[in-house]
Amino acid sequence: MKQKSKRQKGLEFQRWIKAWLEEKGWLIHNQTPAGRMIVIKGKKIFISQRNDIWGTDLLCRKKYRMLWIQATLDSKVTKRVEAYLSYFKSLFDGEELQIWIKTPKGEINIKQCFWNQGAFLTRDIGKIIRRKFYCSEGINYEF
Repeated sequence: MKQKSKRQKGLEFQRWIKAWLEEKGWLIHNQTPAGRMIVIKGKKIFISQRNDIWGTDLLCRKKYRMLWIQATLDSKVTKRVEAYLSYFKSLFDGEELQIWIKTPKGEINIKQCFWNQGAFLTRDIGKIIRRKFYCSEGINYEF
């Protein structure tokens, strides 16, 4: 059996998030990969182009709300936050930046990025275990 590439696993995770949020009534745009095929020494090679929209993979809308989501299989959040910072210096009312991190155990940790006194911070808002969302302690969050 052929092992899945990191890109395939990431795209599969994005599709899972899209389906999960659609069940909750969200309208989703999943930014899929773009690129072109070239031939070098008789071999076809896919050249990837930047795929994110303003540092995010998914754009999600629901009445009066908009989520900008970066889906990742990597627990290092700093790189994702830096991508956001290159585009977002503030948020409009109703907008949220989130990082969804899939763990090796299959749980999904959700972090919210926000501005606080001029600093860009993250906080855990909850996790999804077996398709059920659990809020972090002291957080009241609803999808």
